[in-house]
Amino acid sequence: MPVLTLSKEVLLKDTQRRLEYNIVHTAARLLPAIIVYGGTAGLLVCSVCQYRWGVLLSLTLFSFYMFHLAFASLIFSTLGLLKVLISSNENWKAKYHYEIDQKERQGQTRTLMTHEESHGDLGWNDVLHIVMIPSYETPMRVLEETLLACEKYDQALTHLGIVLAFEEHEEGITDKAAALQEEFEGRFKFIFTTFHPPDLPQHLPGKSSNECWAFGELCRELQEAHGIMPHDPRVVITVIDDDSELHESYLEALTYHFLMTGERSRYLITWQPPICHFKNYMRVPALMRVSAACASLHELACLATPLDSHIPYSSYSLSLVLASAVGGCDPEFLAEDWHMYAKCSLMTGGRVRCRPIFLPLMNYMPETDTYWGTLKTRWAQAKRHALGLSEIVYMISSMYLGIIESKTLQQRIIFMAPHAIAGEDGTCPLRQCFVGRMERACAACDSYLYVEVLVLRVIIGRNELDLWLCNGIGYRKRYCRGTDTAE
Repeated sequence: MPVLTLSKEVLLKDTQRRLEYNIVHTAARLLPAIIVYGGTAGLLVCSVCQYRWGVLLSLTLFSFYMFHLAFASLIFSTLGLLKVLISSNENWKAKYHYEIDQKERQGQTRTLMTHEESHGDLGWNDVLHIVMIPSYETPMRVLEETLLACEKYDQALTHLGIVLAFEEHEEGITDKAAALQEEFEGRFKFIFTTFHPPDLPQHLPGKSSNECWAFGELCRELQEAHGIMPHDPRVVITVIDDDSELHESYLEALTYHFLMTGERSRYLITWQPPICHFKNYMRVPALMRVSAACASLHELACLATPLDSHIPYSSYSLSLVLASAVGGCDPEFLAEDWHMYAKCSLMTGGRVRCRPIFLPLMNYMPETDTYWGTLKTRWAQAKRHALGLSEIVYMISSMYLGIIESKTLQQRIIFMAPHAIAGEDGTCPLRQCFVGRMERACAACDSYLYVEVLVLRVIIGRNELDLWLCNGIGYRKRYCRGTDTAE
């Protein structure tokens, strides 16, 4: 898969570029504070200066925002609940075979074949799932619940691998890992444990650095023990917290969405289940129950609304192809879920999208032995989540690097468009329009769409268009009149 490197060492060799980058980076660091405190500071200034219209405007805008937020959450969380009900009762494997059969009858696809026979077109039994579970000081009972939930997948024994990513400095971790491997041996295709060493350079303690180490060890294990290369198109990785329980049909639904997305697009998508903080709902203080209910409904509403540019939260799935292309997680960031999506989006020129799978994932809220201890732990978690705002700095700084790495004006426009003008799924609506029309033109050979493709190639250049549409894995340039074909 062709991606940008966004390497500061390579791109910032001369003094002028380093100076420009430092200016952009400093401005980006100020932006989060302006976003968070700007409105409040403006209201205080207007109040002190007795500027009545400014106060009225500030309160009106805030009231409108809260009304919009509440109304949207009410409408779209209800829609999301209906989608959860429908998805929970769906037989995803039967639905897949039924839709494939219908397409075959209509002559829109070839007869269903195995991965080897179809030269890249995958079937249901070709997809291998890997669930990565970063963990630190989590009770054995909770980890067992997480693995038992994974075991409910119908093809767990043959098509599901487990990666338990532990921290090496956790006390008694070797015995815990050995006990889990012994208990669940033979229930999955494989169960593999990694131990993240402490005090590695640029490894900030947390989930992201643990995943960074685990991903490197996983790629090595897949290649040496299973003959699976880092860019194998059959593998899908799902990252979950160590206290999470996947819905029993989630991996089947993920297989369905992965296969039905299409060969060119499936490696540019991340999938997200609704996160529900309900596993210890009745044991935590009432204040945290309200917080958990509101957060879960808001997350569900964001997934259900077509107006939201969604970013993966907590647990998500993506292909091994995409993860390998961008080099896995970065170890020096805290908000691993947000940062991974931002990194994928930037390095692929904004082509990555996040799509929902409406099968809820259950997890715990922070909990201790005392009332106030639980509230204090939740407050610490909320502050840690708020640090995700630092991704704004990463996004803006990396966009400058992307502009430098793009050699022509056309390439820079292509890179900037999806990040500056985001559509409902975080990509440029213009690009989505042309890509969608391109796919329909290839399928139906509509002459007017073919003309549009030719016009687009003239505007931005053939090489840029090819890079736009290509995902680099078994891709064939299917132009309407059946011109060149390249593997």
